[in-house]
Amino acid sequence: MAYFDEAGIKTQETKEQNNIRLEDNSTSNDIVDESLLRQKLKNLVQKEFFHQLEPVEVLEIVSDQNKNKFGKIIGRYVYSEHNQPLNDCRESGAFIPLQSNIIQMPLPGEVVIGFEFDGNRYYFSAINPTPADVNNLDELKGLSNTTGQEEYKTKFFEQSSYYADNSDNVKGRKDNREENTTKRRGGKNSSFDLGDTLIQGRHNNFVHLSSDQRKNPKSDSGNITIGAYRKNDKGSSIEITTREEILYPQKVIQLGEDMKFDTFGNTTKEPFIAEGFTEPSIFLNSDRIVLFAAGEEQGDIAIFANNNVHIKGKSVQIRNAEVVDVNSKQFVQNVENVYRITQDVKAGNVIILPEGVVEEGADKAQEYRKNINKLINKINSLIPAAIPGTRATPNPLWFKNIRDGIKEAREALEQNKLITSLKWLDFKKWKTYTIEELKEAWSPVPGMAEIISQLSNLQSLIEDVERVQEEYNVIKSDIENTRAILSAPKDYIAEIAYGSAVTFGGKEIVSLTDILNKYEDDGGKLSEVENGEELKERLQSVNQEIEQGVFDEATEERIFGDGDPNSSTTANSLVGKLKSDIQSGLYNGFMMQDLDLEIKLETETAKKDLTVMLSEASKQNQEIQEELKWTKIN
Repeated sequence: MAYFDEAGIKTQETKEQNNIRLEDNSTSNDIVDESLLRQKLKNLVQKEFFHQLEPVEVLEIVSDQNKNKFGKIIGRYVYSEHNQPLNDCRESGAFIPLQSNIIQMPLPGEVVIGFEFDGNRYYFSAINPTPADVNNLDELKGLSNTTGQEEYKTKFFEQSSYYADNSDNVKGRKDNREENTTKRRGGKNSSFDLGDTLIQGRHNNFVHLSSDQRKNPKSDSGNITIGAYRKNDKGSSIEITTREEILYPQKVIQLGEDMKFDTFGNTTKEPFIAEGFTEPSIFLNSDRIVLFAAGEEQGDIAIFANNNVHIKGKSVQIRNAEVVDVNSKQFVQNVENVYRITQDVKAGNVIILPEGVVEEGADKAQEYRKNINKLINKINSLIPAAIPGTRATPNPLWFKNIRDGIKEAREALEQNKLITSLKWLDFKKWKTYTIEELKEAWSPVPGMAEIISQLSNLQSLIEDVERVQEEYNVIKSDIENTRAILSAPKDYIAEIAYGSAVTFGGKEIVSLTDILNKYEDDGGKLSEVENGEELKERLQSVNQEIEQGVFDEATEERIFGDGDPNSSTTANSLVGKLKSDIQSGLYNGFMMQDLDLEIKLETETAKKDLTVMLSEASKQNQEIQEELKWTKIN
């Protein structure tokens, strides 16, 4: 706020001495002339100074009802409100940014210039004690408070948790235009010159209005640079010039050099010249530049040039839903790959597929085979050593271990799906391959060699897809049906093996017998299941012995044979032995057959998917070739 204070005291002069000095030249008892009167008035006026503007320390930022921050601050005048409590400062009201069109959000602890007008408090322009620094929080914090009391201090609210001073203190565009013209982006000094205007942000972002007069004195060379950078000089910029050479990055210069020659080394008629151009120019530099016209009816992007239009990239893709219309007096196509493809097609027995389907595909096919073998080896490693005619040591955890191990091994099959989907190929690059090359590359995938051997050309691959699809559907249906009827004996045996809470007695013998009978009734063949027939015969034998035995009320056991417990085996002992053999893995054939069918289905699916993807790729290229027919390729 506006305030009065006494005239400044001269260096090493006390306040009393200052007052005496100002009161000198008394006029008492003397004749006052004009000169003496002027001196007396001057001394009296100098005793007090009036201040309309005053420094304000920023205490906190004020949010509106929607938690938006538009520059309102709570502040404390450094002199007239010195040591005023924080709450009193809040009651005095917020300071409003003087301008609404350009607002720089201050930080708590910074000092700005404040004044009052028409009942409102305003502030502008942060005071920067060190012009070399962009941000000045640590330089000015605490100027309006010398009490040291917490309730007087600057309020560091939620912004302290996310705000960080990342400025490298380089103001405006960086100086890379002196002495060494080969020096590109990344100079360490600012190129802020006489007559320049700079809007500098806190985060290495800026709008710099300058000229090229330092290099070309008094030249009419206004320019604009808009930039946003990280500390490592990586960022985005727009340079607008009127009369100076833009110093392009070396990569741009090299790309221009590359465009002087076509694919076959011939000199280009109109190359792009990156150096030496001093006419008005605009340069956009970033990792990605996107032009998007959002209008549904008139969302156009136009590129017009009286001279040349240069487009160069690692891959240039043009795709349109309706039509691509090219009108030119002359069409020159120097595309080595397309020329080679068309010549190979004319030669006969080749297939056009994405480039790498053989070279990289050979490695992918080997990886596919390794993943399948990994599953098989994992299964085999979990099978207990139960030799026919012997009985392995009971192991109730066997089924749990194999279940967990197989689950782990199946993860490799997910990688196989990515391999056979061909998503790792670049479908914008094409190449011709012979049938033998394709067959050799993909033979590690079961069944693929037979399919590819039946192909003769591109069209036969497309037509063969329907047959492969039909065969797959039949095989898949048979496997799924077989696995469905396998599930009952497989799951029941597994439950007996590792289900500690499951009893195993006469009732379970009957239940397992019924399950096996239903398995055969549904079309299952016990002869195809390892030890499957033996299990059924053993269940029948045990059940028969139980039914023929004599129940002893004293021991609550059923006795076999002549009823003599000393010469016969008890029913419990016989049933227990059967359970022990199940736990040892002797009758795991149902699970093994289910796993074999799963692997078979996986390979059949891979064979089908790979064939479909190769066919789709061939059809896609066929469409491309049809579109290229209008071009003259010899």
